[in-house]
Parts: sequence; structure tokens; C-alpha cells
Amino acid sequence: MRTLLISLFIITCLTSCSTLLSRKTYKVNFKTNTQNAKVKIADSLYSIPAKIPIRRSKRDLEMTLVTDSASRKFKMQAIYDPNFIYTNWALSIYGPFGHLIDLTNQKRFHYGKEINLNLNDTNYILKPITLKSYPKGLKQIRILKEKGDLYYYFSLPHINSFTLFPNSNGYTSSIGFWGVAGGFDYYTKQSEFINLRFSAVSDFPIPVPGAVRFTGPFEIITSRYVALSKKYETNFSTLGIGIAFGRNIWRINNIKLPANNKESIFEKEIILGLIFPAYVKFGNYSKFGFVYRPTFIRFTSDVNFKYEHLISFEYSYKIKGFKFKSKKVNKL
Repeated sequence: MRTLLISLFIITCLTSCSTLLSRKTYKVNFKTNTQNAKVKIADSLYSIPAKIPIRRSKRDLEMTLVTDSASRKFKMQAIYDPNFIYTNWALSIYGPFGHLIDLTNQKRFHYGKEINLNLNDTNYILKPITLKSYPKGLKQIRILKEKGDLYYYFSLPHINSFTLFPNSNGYTSSIGFWGVAGGFDYYTKQSEFINLRFSAVSDFPIPVPGAVRFTGPFEIITSRYVALSKKYETNFSTLGIGIAFGRNIWRINNIKLPANNKESIFEKEIILGLIFPAYVKFGNYSKFGFVYRPTFIRFTSDVNFKYEHLISFEYSYKIKGFKFKSKKVNKL
């Protein structure tokens, strides 16, 4: 048990990358086209050009450009740090809980590496000049959804990794292919929605359709489940957390050869646990990612507590349905 807890701690630390790799403050290069200008941030006044230490926050950075004859207020929008984007997504399959740590930490935000202040600028809300640092598929896309929108979605969980503890076998793990999933997304806010998911997956041994010839005992694992989750959407990603209920089926089929006439072994269990979906978006309707489904309660001949999991890598596409409109009540 102690080894398991230590392993989970290490994995979580490795995957909470913006927490570990980013500092609470970092230096931003301030520039201006105005002579003898200063910038006021909070209660401090700095002569610019200069590199100024800035504290990371999800809130916009408020500042004032001050000259001998005038002053102008600006706001710099906070965006996700590239450390959060690249490293979290690359390592998240080894420990999805790292995402949850980063999502509570202000260090996942930044204001860019350079801020240019122009006294004659017509815009007082500035955006960081960092879009070129994002991969092509991760460039920020305006979220088109609205509260009350309903979407239908279809997913192909093509790669599936199982870890189970059958009563007859003690422990088994398998990686295979093929699955299907679908459901509904209902938006409660522009960037938040409730997701209902129906899914069936397997560990079929080859990634393309075709016949497979077995010459001896072979293992088959399938799982069907329904999940309800709350998801949070940004311009480039979707993360969620929810509950899952379903059924796992594990069997060993024996080919009846002269030297092998044993009967097949078959077990099924009802499972209850959590679900953690995470995706990278490619446009407003297409995305690729994974679904981590840990389960902790098994209903077999009796109720017992046992950790098992399913990790599916999938492509998902959604189609807009209709919009729920609230009825207006005329006031007398």
C-alpha cells in the first residue's frame, strides 16, 4: 500500500508540470515608443524599457503608462503558459490527476514575454504576443457555444488499455483496439457543459478490421458503461470529471484441440467509479484525447472494493443539435 501511494505521488508530481516548472513570478520585457515613460503596476513605478518581475495570475494585469504630460491605463489578458499546454498534454496519460493540481494553480497563466505600451493606442485591453509559439492545431479558436446549446457527439475510442482483477486470474492487463461512444453535450455556460456518454470498448488484438486465427487459449476483455460528467472548455482544450457506471466482461476462450479440451472461463462484474476525459481541440467540433476511467467498487457475487481502470485514446466529433430557450415571463 505504501509503495502504491508513493508511486501515485511521484506520477502526480511528474504530470503537474506547470506547478513544478513555472515560478510564481517571472520577468516581462516592457517597451514603449514614448520618451521618459514609466509604468505603474500595483503600487510600484518602473522606468521603461525594463524587465520587470510580474506575479502570475488568472486575472488581467492592470498597469498605467505614465509620462510627463499624460497617463493611460492598460490591461493585459492572462493566457495559459506554454509549459502547461505542451508538457501536461504529453505526460497526462501517466497521471491524469496532475491536471487537477494544475487547474487550481495560478502558475499555469502568464502575460507573454514582452509588453509594448503605446500612449496613442486605441485599445486599452492587450493580448499577449505568443500565438506563434503554439502548435498549429492548438491556436486559439473562438468558442462558438452558448448557454442552452445541445450537441450530439460521436467518438471512436480506438486504443484501449485495461487493468482488471478477475477472481479466476488474480490480475490481468491488456492493450487492444476498437470501440464506439456517443452521447450529448448540454452547455450550462459558454465554456462549461454537462456530458452524457455511452460507450462500448474492447481489446481486439489488431487495429484494422480482419479475421484473427488463434491456436490456443486467448483472452478477451470488453466493457460497456455510461458516464455523466462536467466538462470545462477553453479555446484549445476540454477537461472534465464525472462518475461512471458499467459492466466489464473478461473471458478466456479455449480452442478445442486434442491436447486442450478445457472449458472457457467467463466472468462479468458491475463497476462504479469516476471518469476523467481530456482532449485537445482541432476547431470547434473536432478533438482528440483520452478518457481515464478508474473504478473502485465491484458488484460480483458480493460487493467489494478494488481499483481497476480503463484508458481509451479516441477521436471525437460533435454536431450541433438545438437550443433550449428559457420561457420569458411577462411582468404585469
